[in-house]
Amino acid sequence: MKRIVTSVAIAAALFVSSSAFAARGDFIDPTKLRDTVRIRLGQEFAVAFDERGDRLVNPRRARGAQKRPAVTLKFFVPPDHKNLLVLIVGSSYPRIVRYRAAARAKGHRDFIETNMLPLNPNVPVYEGWNDPWEELILFDFHLTNEKPPKTA
Repeated sequence: MKRIVTSVAIAAALFVSSSAFAARGDFIDPTKLRDTVRIRLGQEFAVAFDERGDRLVNPRRARGAQKRPAVTLKFFVPPDHKNLLVLIVGSSYPRIVRYRAAARAKGHRDFIETNMLPLNPNVPVYEGWNDPWEELILFDFHLTNEKPPKTA
């Protein structure tokens, strides 16, 4: 019985400490993530993926006009709001895309998970922070069967 309790305790500790199950605000180890997209302040690009079921895998920068769906990213400081960082994320996928992200502050090595909004088809999302983030890692991209919200 003691062995079972110990095994359950070890399994629970591994589960809680795994970056795959991190809560918002937790530290993320980027070396343990797969299928990541890194974007630094001042960058803008599109990312193409392969689809494996509902998962979006094998991210790569897309060049030129896209025949297949892609995710677009732009990470910048607006000229009229010097203390604000903005990430614009768009998706041309016909279904809602969900993903996770972690951010790294200037002068630091650690990445901290941050909240991200889902991507509705062809509607850009504006994410904003007052934190001094220098780099973002986006990961765990997947398609959902959620219905986009109705707009007036």
